[in-house]
Amino acid sequence: MKCPFCGTEIADSAKFCYSCGGKILDAAGAAGSVQDTLNEMGSAASSYVDQLGSTAQQYTDALQSGGSVTDDDYLEALKRAEQTVQNGVDAAYPGAYGAPSSGTYSAPGAGTYTAPDSGSYAPPAYTPTSNYTAKQNKQRAKNLLAALWHSGKLAKLVVFVAAALIFFLAFSAISGSKAGRVHGGGYNDYKDLINAYISTMQKENYGTAVKAHTTQVVNYFREGGVTDPKEFLTTMDSACEDGIYAVIDSWELGEEVDWDPAEYYADDFAELGINAARGKDVSVDFKFKNGADDDYYVFELIQIGSKWYILSVYY
Repeated sequence: MKCPFCGTEIADSAKFCYSCGGKILDAAGAAGSVQDTLNEMGSAASSYVDQLGSTAQQYTDALQSGGSVTDDDYLEALKRAEQTVQNGVDAAYPGAYGAPSSGTYSAPGAGTYTAPDSGSYAPPAYTPTSNYTAKQNKQRAKNLLAALWHSGKLAKLVVFVAAALIFFLAFSAISGSKAGRVHGGGYNDYKDLINAYISTMQKENYGTAVKAHTTQVVNYFREGGVTDPKEFLTTMDSACEDGIYAVIDSWELGEEVDWDPAEYYADDFAELGINAARGKDVSVDFKFKNGADDDYYVFELIQIGSKWYILSVYY
């Protein structure tokens, strides 16, 4: 005969399948009972797949629309989906292995259930927790995985979850800021902006450093035919033109002077569509590796919203 769980050919007298470990029921109507059990497990598994798919899609939509998703949010959703499987399996379990002929069955959250000597078993509604032996739990998991695998849903589930995880990690890596990296979103602290910009320029990563400048200014120079990042920085940054960044040994921030964008650069800002809330000049003192005399340059900064950007660097 064949194992009712996995279909493997087994001896007629076998009590357990040597392939999947499933218990072979020899009572009348066993095949139907097992099939009902698999149907219930399959229904639970299908619900699990549907909930995971819906959850992942919600979070994918949230990320693509500029929202954010925390690890706790995602884990909590997975726990809810897993609970659906647990409910289905706990309800189907006695159908596969039979209700105890004597003694009691402890149903957490719903008191104690005294099993009948015969007849069907209808488990009380409760929030399930593991109340079986470790061996039974292991077999229950194997049976559920077998049902998923034969239905083709397990492979789809693995691929979908893996793809969602890869997308989430990739998005986090792209959107997160790193030390020494200037990104297009500006900085809340202008000191962080200056430090990251200088570190990036020391590595001669000009394309990345350009992002420290406002988008409107960058577009203005691109419209004038400036497409090379180093050429743009040479125009906006006297220190770049003088080759200072390549030989910097150390630097420190110096004096600060605030200025009003409504008074300085007002016409230029209006033409470029820049709505700057504040302006600030910060001197940076450089020390060099090649023994040259110390020097300083002034970083001209503007604040748009809550973010700081570089307008120019001059001597």
